[in-house]
Amino acid sequence: MLEKQFIKRCFLALTLCLVSFLGACSNNANNNFITGDGVAQAPVDLSKKSENDQKTSLSNNELGAQSVKLSINQSDIKKAIHRYRLEAKIDSGTQQIIGADLNGDGIAEGMVLFKGDEWCISTGCTLVIFAKGTNGFRRMTRIRRVKGPVHVAQKFTNGWRDLIVKTGNAGIGENFVALKFNGNYPQNATTISEKLAFVPDRSELLFQAESQQALKTQ
Repeated sequence: MLEKQFIKRCFLALTLCLVSFLGACSNNANNNFITGDGVAQAPVDLSKKSENDQKTSLSNNELGAQSVKLSINQSDIKKAIHRYRLEAKIDSGTQQIIGADLNGDGIAEGMVLFKGDEWCISTGCTLVIFAKGTNGFRRMTRIRRVKGPVHVAQKFTNGWRDLIVKTGNAGIGENFVALKFNGNYPQNATTISEKLAFVPDRSELLFQAESQQALKTQ
């Protein structure tokens, strides 16, 4: 008789342990996962981007509050301008110089907008971008038919910010166009077929609009 009662109590105890164990497993299945070492961990929400992913997304698509304008060595950029003038065989006219980080590497490119009769026609003037190298600045690209205002956009194309420039004249119409990087920037702003109705929000002004007297009429 005592033996039967002992067996019944043992069976009841085992049943209660089994019920408790199954309840704990159910909670882990809903709220955790078990790693290979048996330690329960909180599940990963794959629908949420990591903080680093979010920062990368922002840096690739938004200009942000920080200005892209950076100071540049005036002596170095003027040497590059002098070399370019010799190459172009144009010693007349003036220029405006701005340092701007166009590719997000923290190093300013030298942007030079040349003015004067030999640099400008009615559709615009010549904008030259100089890249910083180990031996000073070197000419990266020359963009013709550019009028101010010139802006740098918040959007990147192939790792470089789009440039928003004005181009054209009364005959063909004046428009804003986006100069997008594709191994280099376009060399003639008037060849861009897609016209912009307005300068995109949060674009940063680099060069002011010039007076019509600064442009040749032909």
